[in-house]
Amino acid sequence: MPAYKRILLKLSGEALMGDDAYGINRATIVRMVREVQEITRLGCEVAVVIGGGNIFRGVAGGSVGMDRATADYMGMLATVMNALALADTMRQEGMTARVMSAISIEQVVEPYVRPKALQYLEEGKIVIFAAGTGNPSSPPTPPLRCAAPRSVPRSCSRRPRSTASTAPIRTRIQTPRATHASPSTR
Repeated sequence: MPAYKRILLKLSGEALMGDDAYGINRATIVRMVREVQEITRLGCEVAVVIGGGNIFRGVAGGSVGMDRATADYMGMLATVMNALALADTMRQEGMTARVMSAISIEQVVEPYVRPKALQYLEEGKIVIFAAGTGNPSSPPTPPLRCAAPRSVPRSCSRRPRSTASTAPIRTRIQTPRATHASPSTR
């Protein structure tokens, strides 16, 4: 039995680059997906928050004279692109994933709806959260503190960017501290 029923995994967009200068390295995304698959085989429900730094950084666009809100929206769309790539790679590996976005683009991905995210997790599907909170000028990872924690507990940690592209996913999952509570009550 796994120590946690559900986990939230934060993946850096930059980690998807692998050794490439930008974009998505195929071998890297396949490796990440296979490691997530190992976690699901343990019986954990898995949600993923994905970054977009391999495609566009809103802060960088704003620093070169672009309207900050426009740059932030472009960064949100980069996370949606990464989420789609991740979900498609999961599909190719025989997994089922659902992408949920904080911004409305229903022709492409589902809107974030908490009960629906919980239903997908309970069905054994992987839920990939994209577009942060959908609000420009917000830090890109608030789903870790806002939307996603309502669906899953904070049981994963972030890895420094310098090691994110080379560290296996399983090293980013915290092991539970010794407590008096049983694993089923966490």
